[in-house]
Amino acid sequence: MEDGLTKRFAAIALLVGVSTMVGCAQGSSMAQWNPFYKPQDVFDPAQYGPTIDDRLQEIRSLADRAPRMDPAEREQVAGQLGQRLQSEASPITKLELIHAMGKFETPTADTSLRMALADPDPQLRRAAVEAWGSRRSEQAIQALSKTLSSDTDLDVRIAAAKALGNFKDRAAIEALGVALDDPDPALQYRAIQSLRLATGRDYGGDVAAWRQVVQGGEPTNFNRPSYAQRWLSWF
Repeated sequence: MEDGLTKRFAAIALLVGVSTMVGCAQGSSMAQWNPFYKPQDVFDPAQYGPTIDDRLQEIRSLADRAPRMDPAEREQVAGQLGQRLQSEASPITKLELIHAMGKFETPTADTSLRMALADPDPQLRRAAVEAWGSRRSEQAIQALSKTLSSDTDLDVRIAAAKALGNFKDRAAIEALGVALDDPDPALQYRAIQSLRLATGRDYGGDVAAWRQVVQGGEPTNFNRPSYAQRWLSWF
């Protein structure tokens, strides 16, 4: 008699254990056979508020809407995003906020992006450089020029040199001239590539010729790149 009861209890315990594991792992209806199962036992991140994916998507949506906002709304939203940037702890969310600021061409957004260029984290400074590079304003050229000449991180300076290539503007060309005399060949190379884009000219890797361009001159004696060199420079 006792052996029979023992076997029954063992079978019930086994069924409860299996249904618990399957129900928790797969979220299947078998969990309902567990007498201790409660629907709220299933982990649902939403019950703790918006997830990080939700927050990132919200920021992207606001950035996408920015060009269609009227000036007053754009300034208001930029202020809200700027406040979030100051209090945000997640580096991923901060990066998304900085990139979004590039779409809000307002005084408040400009202030937030200038502050981001002074952030101790070089990754956030690079994000700010990219945001400024998406603009087409005098303020953007000034911010990028200052970063190119004074930032302490090489990758940030290279990013600034790359962004300045988006501006066919005399001030951007002059700013890129600073990098022509830099001892780091990667930065010098990036500056030359950006000068090609900004001027529409091609003097290959002839630094002396590019210096003349930066100074407003017209090079007459330079090493003209071969067809193969011009083709490879695009990669």
